[in-house]
Amino acid sequence: MNAFATSEEPGGVRRPAPRALDDADGRTPWRRAYDGVTRVLKGMAGLDAYERYVRHRLAHHPGEPLQGEAEFWRCRWDQESRTPKARCC
Repeated sequence: MNAFATSEEPGGVRRPAPRALDDADGRTPWRRAYDGVTRVLKGMAGLDAYERYVRHRLAHHPGEPLQGEAEFWRCRWDQESRTPKARCC
């Protein structure tokens, strides 16, 4: 018997299917780690503010119109310049 033959060849052996590195969501461990680090850094820098705003509005105020992303950031920056808090710059 030829140990290197596939199961379709005469005298071949059946080999187990290669194990997939993806989880149920289809992401590799490296991709999940990258996504996690990105999410933490965006949260620390405040870059996830619009995403949090949209989640809040959809959960607590369904049916009301959402601001566009550009309008949201304009209003947020105007508010920060009117009422400054402790910040690095």
